Amino acid sequence: MQDQLAQTDSEDIDFVLERLEDSLDIRFVENELAGVVSLNDLIAIVMQKLEQEEQNTCTSLKAFYLLKKAIQQPEIPIKPNTKLEDLFPKKNRKAAIKQVGRNLGMDLHILQPKDYIVKILLVSFLLSCVGLFVSKYAFVFLVLTSIGFVIAYKTGIEFAEETVGDLAKKITRENYMAIRKNTVNKKEIRQLVLDLFSKELQIEVTGDSKF
Repeated sequence: MQDQLAQTDSEDIDFVLERLEDSLDIRFVENELAGVVSLNDLIAIVMQKLEQEEQNTCTSLKAFYLLKKAIQQPEIPIKPNTKLEDLFPKKNRKAAIKQVGRNLGMDLHILQPKDYIVKILLVSFLLSCVGLFVSKYAFVFLVLTSIGFVIAYKTGIEFAEETVGDLAKKITRENYMAIRKNTVNKKEIRQLVLDLFSKELQIEVTGDSKF
């Protein structure tokens, strides 16, 4: 587990740190993280920055009720295990999800292309990269593949999350302070940091995981 984080590209780490700053409405100043060795070190610094009033309420539960209201389908008994595909038919899914995001005041980013399309594009990308050492035309295929990725993700309508409860957890990870406003439940912060690194980097982490 530790090796997975240690072997992660620094740019990917920086991306997650930016997501963490946005979610918790904090900012890391220059060189503030220079002495950070593990996720536990990072969590300790994050805790020090959170000066909001403490309330031991569940943020993901609050996110669920906000999401339920934003979905605007009172005729359907929405529960945490309600499948998103049952609420949003493919025909108007993209527009419906955008509307839910507007109602919440946040971007949801939960639609993606089919898995096989992503796999084909990844293989094409890797072959194009290898081809750069063999043929000058490989660059053209590399550009076309990159364009393919952009189009695929702009037009994809498959859900990245399965249930309303899963989406509520995602919203909590990415918009913690936007949901809680002027309060914080510090008991949740440790797990939020771990989940954010795990989900964004698609690796397993613990507090002892080292950078």
